[in-house]
Amino acid sequence: MNEHDKKHITELISAFEMLGFKKKEDENFYPIHIGRAICNPFKISYIQKLAFEDLQKADIWKNEPITKEDKKQLSIAYFSKKADNITDEIRNKFFKATNIEKFFTLYFEVNTDEERNLFSSIINKFKVKFFGNQNFRMKTFEGENISKLYAGEHEYKVLRNSSCMQAPEYNSKKYWFEIYAKADVKMIVLHLDKNIVARALLWEMVHEDESKNYYLDRIYVCNEFNDEAKQKLQTDLYNKVCSKLGVKFLNCYSRQHIIRHLKTEKKKNKQQIELIESKTKASPNNNFVVATHCNGLDNYPYADTFKYYDYNSGLLHSEQCASSYEYLDRTDGHENLSICDSCEDSFDEDCLSYSDLHDTHYCENCAIYLEDREDYTTENNTTYDNYRQVYVYSDDLS
Repeated sequence: MNEHDKKHITELISAFEMLGFKKKEDENFYPIHIGRAICNPFKISYIQKLAFEDLQKADIWKNEPITKEDKKQLSIAYFSKKADNITDEIRNKFFKATNIEKFFTLYFEVNTDEERNLFSSIINKFKVKFFGNQNFRMKTFEGENISKLYAGEHEYKVLRNSSCMQAPEYNSKKYWFEIYAKADVKMIVLHLDKNIVARALLWEMVHEDESKNYYLDRIYVCNEFNDEAKQKLQTDLYNKVCSKLGVKFLNCYSRQHIIRHLKTEKKKNKQQIELIESKTKASPNNNFVVATHCNGLDNYPYADTFKYYDYNSGLLHSEQCASSYEYLDRTDGHENLSICDSCEDSFDEDCLSYSDLHDTHYCENCAIYLEDREDYTTENNTTYDNYRQVYVYSDDLS
């Protein structure tokens, strides 16, 4: 475990104990080897006591012979020294990762409203320290890489603030994210070890002389951060984008959060605050349009700002300005899907079976065929006839 992480976690446990919080008497939870999770640097990982006992019996060391006697004597200290030899398979089997609130809720008893308020306040302060020491780097994605990120098919991964879009596979024929692959837009992210913690779309309006205007859309931050930390990350991303573009200010969807954070900093940059307040706004300029370079689309993503796609010109607008447009306010890819009346999931119409009995449609997972009726129903309405090996409508048996 990183020594800084170990110090922060140990100090927090001691602080809770000093304030009178009692450890829970839960042998199943009893955590060992607590640290920052490798799978998600904004979660805490640990091994439960019972799992550690199983670990002592396992042959976990790569290319390192270990005798039965060694296994018996395997201590936490020895394990810590050899932890680098743990394979991903072993880590997934024996380690658990959870968010900070849940971990300490499992660790300590929190019963009264007063304790809950104090507990929440301490956790939020700890988060700022635990997350704030990270060195987040900026990276720019464009073209098909943006589409891959949204579809979850990129080596960089978005943490918990994943797009609300329910993405199909990247190579699906019904390609929801094609517009990002071709439009004049880039995605700017802050990341740590390929884990994306903050992201925003940087839209470009390209003029005939190839000069450009920019608009920074909503800055999303992963849910592990509290409001204070989120606003700091939004401001960091905003400042990095301005620096990259060589400008002092920029219209930005998250403008208010950025101003709020700048005003709470100990060393306030009054000049920057005044510039943003007087020279920027949360929406793009009225004449700001984005070229998509798409010759018609079957599917569309949800959009925060540029919600109007003009079929004829192929331009994206932030306000309605044409009679022929698609309004990008849906998270289903604007698919023409039908709903299964049982599980309520969406499917292609051809994948649903109509029930004349109930006047409803069922997907293949929910539909049960009634041979006697040559119709469909759901399992809770049936009885299985073992002799004939068919389902029978239950009401037909009464």
